[in-house]
Amino acid sequence: MNIYEKYNLDRLHEFNLVGRIKKIGLFNKGYQIHPQTQLISRAIKGDIETPWIHIKVDPVQHCAMYLIIFDALGFIPARCMECWKVVVKPRTVEELILLYERMKTMGYYSKCGIEERDYVKGNYGAYFYTQSLEEGLERKKEVRAAVDSVVGENVEVYLKRYCTEFEIKTGSSRKYERPPNADKWEAIFWDNFALDPEFSPQSEAVKTDIKFRWMLFAAARDDPTIELFNNGNPVNTAIETY
Repeated sequence: MNIYEKYNLDRLHEFNLVGRIKKIGLFNKGYQIHPQTQLISRAIKGDIETPWIHIKVDPVQHCAMYLIIFDALGFIPARCMECWKVVVKPRTVEELILLYERMKTMGYYSKCGIEERDYVKGNYGAYFYTQSLEEGLERKKEVRAAVDSVVGENVEVYLKRYCTEFEIKTGSSRKYERPPNADKWEAIFWDNFALDPEFSPQSEAVKTDIKFRWMLFAAARDDPTIELFNNGNPVNTAIETY
C-alpha cells in the first residue's frame, strides 16, 4: 500500500472510529481515550436516575456499548441478534409491585419499572432476557404462568427480539440482515473500547428512591391503585374548580 492509498480519503473515513464516536457526542458523556491503555472507556458510577430496578444483570451483556455500536456504525451488533426478551405489560402500579416481588423469587436476568420512553406503549414494563428463540419461548411460558398467578390472565406477555430502538430504525426483526462489513467494523470497535462492567450494583437506598418515583409516576397518570399505597387516600391534592 503506497502513501496515497494509505491516506486515501475514503479509507480514512471508513476507519475513522473516533470521528464516528465524536459525532454521536460520546466524549461529552463521560467517555475518554484512556492515556495508558489508549482504549475508549467510561467512568463507572451507579445510575441513580434510572426508572428500572434490575433483579439480576447478565455480566457478559454490555447493552450500553451495543447501543453505541448501533448509533455510531448503523447496524445491530451480533450479540443483540441473539437477544430475545419476554416482555410483561403491567397495567397499574399495583400490578408492577406484585410482579416485582414475584420476579425476585425467579432469579432470572430481568428488570422492571416505569416506562418513560415515548415510543413504547404503556406506563409500566418488565423484561426477562434470554439468548435464543428457543430459550425465549420456554421462558415466556414460565413468565406467563407467574403473571397469571400474581396479577391475572389479562396482563399482556409477549416475546420480542432485541431492543425496540433497533426495530424502529431498521424495520421488522424477521427481515433484518446485518451488512457485509458489520463483522469487520464490530471487531474494530471492540479493539478500541474497554469492556467496563455494564452496571454497578443498585443499593437498597437507590431502589427505595426508584420505588418512590414509581409511585409519583402512577399518581401523575391517575393510576387508581396508587391509593392502595397511600392509606386509601389520593396522592394529588384536590383543587377547587369553577
